[in-house]
Amino acid sequence: MKKNVFRVFAIETIIIFIYFLMSIVLYVWFLIDATDYELNRLGIIFTIMFVCLPLILFIWSFYTKWPTIELDENGIKKYLFHKELVSMDWNQIEDIKKFRSGWVEWIFISSSKMESSSMNKLKKRKDTIYFYESERAKKIFLDNIPQNIKDIYESKPTNRAEI
Repeated sequence: MKKNVFRVFAIETIIIFIYFLMSIVLYVWFLIDATDYELNRLGIIFTIMFVCLPLILFIWSFYTKWPTIELDENGIKKYLFHKELVSMDWNQIEDIKKFRSGWVEWIFISSSKMESSSMNKLKKRKDTIYFYESERAKKIFLDNIPQNIKDIYESKPTNRAEI
């Protein structure tokens, strides 16, 4: 079995990065065009609104949605900057859940039983790997998992996401 790699949900991180760049451009424009009175009155608010909040949003998105998922003959691994965050052998996988959140379907894989039906609670677990079920990711996933894991995956219904 060959090694296959894809991102958790790259498009969201890219969109947030573009939003962050546009916010910085607006902030610089404000600094250039503002009078001293406006800088004194609105400087802190605009700094928070156009720099701090977009930066926090980008860092959060980068950490949660940019990691790489790797499938190989041994199991599934989640990396960020080539640092392994979570790793599971195929024989360690205990449960798989599928969620629909808006137009996005997610797959959650865990080495223990997932009792919660809240995506946010499952994302915080250290023994869970999750990713957006794009056509490419689904094909790589289904083509590379052992039959027993495929049976678990196909037997699970898609749940409506709870926050």
